[in-house]
Amino acid sequence: MGERSKDRPGVNYPTFREQFSLLNFSSNRKVPVISLFDMPKKLTKEKINISICGLNCKPRKLTWRNLRLIKTEKKRLPLICQIFNWGEFVKWEGWKLKDILDKYNLAGKENRYFTFSSRDGEYFESLSWEEAMDDRTMIVFKMDGKELSNEHGGPLRLIVPRVQGFKSVKWLDGIRSFREDPKGIKFLLRQSLNHKLSKEIKKKYKIIE
Repeated sequence: MGERSKDRPGVNYPTFREQFSLLNFSSNRKVPVISLFDMPKKLTKEKINISICGLNCKPRKLTWRNLRLIKTEKKRLPLICQIFNWGEFVKWEGWKLKDILDKYNLAGKENRYFTFSSRDGEYFESLSWEEAMDDRTMIVFKMDGKELSNEHGGPLRLIVPRVQGFKSVKWLDGIRSFREDPKGIKFLLRQSLNHKLSKEIKKKYKIIE
């Protein structure tokens, strides 16, 4: 069943824990390793080749060279796994998602939803236009000053602090806009029917809608 650990105090494990390929909350890791499916092979930044597609269904490519033309941001934001009763503030470095969407002419409200797919070939999640355009929603390449490791979703991953952590897709490989919500794999598997954070969690991590 892959990597397993139950060392960190306070972590709650869901009934579907055995469905995860990787699940390690060991106390020597600031950010745990969580993956529903097998982790893909390591990819260098120079080989980033993300498919980005609007409602016209004409995909374009987002590469490391393209990204370096967009202003980077450094933000201290929480990553929260409410399902596991875990959360941590992390210093992220990357780009506001809305800046990337604007660069590719996908920031208009006609793009009501966006999906984000993983390089593992299985995982994907969706965000509403409002969630995608939030200033705190980022595509990042560094965590606490270091380049993202493969186990934490490198070279690029999505970070969405205002909702549950399973929306923060690792090993980002594709972005696409839709008129209707395609949901996400956690919903389709009936593992998580609601991605919103509880009032208690939002208060604890000072998250304002």
